[in-house]
Amino acid sequence: MIGYILLIISVVEVILGFYLIFRYVKSPATIYYGLFALSVALYVGANGYGFSPFSENDIWLEIIAWIGGTFTAPFILGFSYSFPYPRKSNKEILSLVLSPLVFFFVVILFSNTFVDHNSVISFDEGFQRPVGELHWFVLSVFFFYWVWSFIELVKSRKKSDGFNKNFLLILIIGLVFSLLVSVFTNIIHPLVDVSKLGYMGPLASSIWLFITGYLILRK
Repeated sequence: MIGYILLIISVVEVILGFYLIFRYVKSPATIYYGLFALSVALYVGANGYGFSPFSENDIWLEIIAWIGGTFTAPFILGFSYSFPYPRKSNKEILSLVLSPLVFFFVVILFSNTFVDHNSVISFDEGFQRPVGELHWFVLSVFFFYWVWSFIELVKSRKKSDGFNKNFLLILIIGLVFSLLVSVFTNIIHPLVDVSKLGYMGPLASSIWLFITGYLILRK
């Protein structure tokens, strides 16, 4: 049942992401937040499929989940520099966003250095994280981007007022909460034990994404 719920949630997140990118009032901030929503959708959808009866415990589910989870960091950094108004040029922000994505794809994703491609995971029966030699190095890179994003979001909030100030507070609280849940249930716990809590990270991420997405659409 949880697999179906996560799959439905991921479809709604895809719709939200594309709406923010293509249909809403276009701005760098809404585009980056739309890309952020699509990244969360990948993370949630891969976990949902892993918990569904259709899953064959393919290692590529693990890789797709990692793509979604890690790409949220640079996209939220792009948003933090763009909302409520750009604090860098579009070219500068884009370079900050693309740099870790290129690094992740070219150097890490298609090798065994990050995720052990020879390992098979099982979401619904509990799973342990198959890691490669550079696993923790890659996580540290994206952790740096998350910390950087939080700092920039706090700076933006200090310079904002009214709706923007309140929105950024909700966003920061939601990001911290969901990141802590995801790190524990999808990274730390599977490394030390067979985990059956992998669905909690996607659920936590989705709840505040829908809240903040709704607030953006209302603005």
